[in-house]
Amino acid sequence: MAGVSLQAISKSFGDNTILKGIDVQAHSGEFMVIVGPSGCGKSTLLRIIAGLETPDGGEVIIDGERKNDTDPSKREVAMVFQNYALYPTMTVYENLAFSQRIRKRSKDEIDKRVMESAEMLKIDELLDRKPKELSGGQRQRVALGRALVRKPKVFLFDEPLSNLDAKLRQEMRLEIKKLHTQLNNTMIYVTHDQTEAMTMADRICLMNNGIIEQIGTPEELYNKPANTFVSTFIGMPPINLIDGEVCTENGSAFFISDGVRINLDKIKNIELFKDLDKHVIMGIRPENLHDNYFAEIKDPENTIKCTVDLVENLGSVALVHSHSGDAHLSATLTTEKIIHPGDSLDLIVDVNSLHFFHQETKERIKL
Repeated sequence: MAGVSLQAISKSFGDNTILKGIDVQAHSGEFMVIVGPSGCGKSTLLRIIAGLETPDGGEVIIDGERKNDTDPSKREVAMVFQNYALYPTMTVYENLAFSQRIRKRSKDEIDKRVMESAEMLKIDELLDRKPKELSGGQRQRVALGRALVRKPKVFLFDEPLSNLDAKLRQEMRLEIKKLHTQLNNTMIYVTHDQTEAMTMADRICLMNNGIIEQIGTPEELYNKPANTFVSTFIGMPPINLIDGEVCTENGSAFFISDGVRINLDKIKNIELFKDLDKHVIMGIRPENLHDNYFAEIKDPENTIKCTVDLVENLGSVALVHSHSGDAHLSATLTTEKIIHPGDSLDLIVDVNSLHFFHQETKERIKL
């Protein structure tokens, strides 16, 4: 096992600055997911770790040693690519054995490594086939196996599941996590899919426009997003964000916006708001809005009267899009009651699940 530390990594292509002083550390044995929108620099960062790109500045440290000038083949890392990168004229066995033959290992050692990897990934019955005879999921397993036979200290994954259909992606997510549990190697996984990040990561590094927005566990990014970008990127369906102000009336604090008025007195640290008027952005996740029709205990002060715009039926739940004044609200509701566009809907707000952000900086207000 080996940790990976990136210190002040910068990278530009011509006038286009891709990475702007990145500092991040993947601990030994950790499964870290680097996630972010397309073009944010995450794949470039992974290629810098692998040695396929050279940083303009900063340090790449693997297992405590500086690797900036070390050849990729000697960094003891293995990379799994999005397009599998299999040799089409070689059998599965030959694809798995290729890197070991280049290193001039003995035939017995190569056979042992190939069979161990093939059995672990359940592709031992495919060793005589060529890539064109395999399904997408089988090709991805071979690509994983090719990394596995090298017995690296660090595994790097560059959006390895993006070419698979939804069912296969789910299956391969489980396989990769099982592999991590078995090997306990350091794994760094790049994706633009926040579902993959949330379900696979020990910690998530969320990037945007060449910088890191937040690093933390999936729970930390979901429950305590550092800013509005993190709050909207993590979580599906996305969080509702409403511009408004917090003001006090008769000793009570309220969030007020066009069409929305919420009493905040139930918030634990409400003293941070009292006696101080604040222009803020309020965030409320769709699952924290509840249909007043089913509520055993009503909460009139924290109920928003909405008009339904669109209903997306997802089976056991429906994603209901509505508005109240200028505020647009999406709520994840039970399908026990049929809801149609144009219907009136009373949504109870779970006040202790609210998020607040500064309007100017977009940074989280810590409560």
